[in-house]
Amino acid sequence: MASGSGKKRSAARPAAKGTSERAAAGKAKAPSASSILEGATSDRAVDDEAGTPATLSVTTLAQLAFALVAGLTVYAFVMMARHAEARHSCEPLIQLRPNYLGADKLAPDFDLDDGKGGRIRMADHRGKVIILHFWTKTCAPCLEELPRIARFAETIKNRKDVSLITVTIDDGPEAIKNVLLASFPDGSPPNFIIAYDRENAIVRGKYGTKLFPETWLIDEGGVIRARFDGEPHSGEGCESAWNGALLLSAIDSLKGPVKCDLVLDPKVDPNPEHRIAQCRHE
Repeated sequence: MASGSGKKRSAARPAAKGTSERAAAGKAKAPSASSILEGATSDRAVDDEAGTPATLSVTTLAQLAFALVAGLTVYAFVMMARHAEARHSCEPLIQLRPNYLGADKLAPDFDLDDGKGGRIRMADHRGKVIILHFWTKTCAPCLEELPRIARFAETIKNRKDVSLITVTIDDGPEAIKNVLLASFPDGSPPNFIIAYDRENAIVRGKYGTKLFPETWLIDEGGVIRARFDGEPHSGEGCESAWNGALLLSAIDSLKGPVKCDLVLDPKVDPNPEHRIAQCRHE
């Protein structure tokens, strides 16, 4: 600190020495205007060499443009591939000729009597593809369809990822006993779940079904993916979908990571049938 204070106080030393120093300083030559200009120019040149160029070169611009075009091309290719995958997943569903197709509506939950003292709850089947079928004993097409549904149930009996649930609005097992005997003459009980919606609170109240039969496809997340008014059909000749492999393909398409993005909704399009291939009648 002492030496530092001495240096700061050096200007206050005896006048004789200060006068001689000022005289020596007076003899020094003042810098000319040209030398100042040259120094400034030199400093600027050094800064320009060390700094970033103000403008990009043509080569750099070309590289950036190429990278942008390449990125957009890859993005477009990926989106096209995803779209193609989505449409491919739609094929089996479309060939079944649904009356509704979508992926934005959750299936209403239900808790119904199974006629044996147990309950049938949709929540117990979450994580599986659910085939939900509505019918009643007063519906002749429903009774004709039941044996075909039974054959399909036999096909999927070992699959743990699919549940087939039928719901009738009849009063209970006794009310449908005779029609089941007519549909299954060998006397064997149906090999599919039958739940009873006696008050029609689920079938009509939550799903809005007024005509029978009606079948719904619900994916693993509980989202309604398709609805079929009447028996679902497949192929150009409109054979029963319960008899063929197409319904199995439709089920599998609901399990993949890519979802069908096609929407068929009478509320949006009053005539969705124009987007569905019609049956060929010989």
